[in-house]
Amino acid sequence: MVPPGDFGPPHLRARGMVTIEAAPDPEAPHRTIRRARRLTMADRLHAEGMLSTEQREAATRYAAAFEVAALGLTSDPAAVRGYVHPAWRSHAPEMVTAALARLRQADQALGLMGQAVLRLVVCADEAPETAYRRLWPAAPAVSIVVARNRVAGALAAALDRLVEAGWD
Repeated sequence: MVPPGDFGPPHLRARGMVTIEAAPDPEAPHRTIRRARRLTMADRLHAEGMLSTEQREAATRYAAAFEVAALGLTSDPAAVRGYVHPAWRSHAPEMVTAALARLRQADQALGLMGQAVLRLVVCADEAPETAYRRLWPAAPAVSIVVARNRVAGALAAALDRLVEAGWD
């Protein structure tokens, strides 16, 4: 049973793509409110036990750096996000340069396959079953469970390389 309130489209909740959680109220931190938070693929794999907490945090940091770099590479950041915060306009060049430097450092630790897995599953939020066919198009057909496990294993290995490299 979903508690009353507006927590986004019901089809997203039904597919497990949104979680309802308690959080401090931004206007009154002493109060607790319920909010809906969209689950990323890394969050879902973590909930299934396929990723550790450290790996999920590394995936979140990588996705954040990728997003800032992608916003900097477009000619119209508002087209990507819909709203551009004034701080973004004033600090955009420094933020993009720092994000690109962090991604370059991460990509050196990851290698080509690690980059491909992270960008498909973490940045594009693609399901592991779908990512399997894009990563290994010539591979023989396998079950959804095998495809999911292979991609989750490759993702965990790539995120382990990021954690071991001390990337943050």
